Amino acid sequence: MPSTDVLERLKAGRVTRGTEVIVLTADAGGRHQTVRQLGVIDYLTKSIDVPRFLETIANSLPEA
Repeated sequence: MPSTDVLERLKAGRVTRGTEVIVLTADAGGRHQTVRQLGVIDYLTKSIDVPRFLETIANSLPEA
């Protein structure tokens, strides 16, 4: 399922509309701008850049 469809379904759901999303995909094409406009935290492509992935997660968590 395309990430745009997943995001639209999450945003439409009463329980899931506030879910923060990080996209991890093998698609390095032009779709990332559309997905970013739908409100994802980040759009990461495979092969995964582990330090960037961990930084993205850390930045998305609430401060303790």
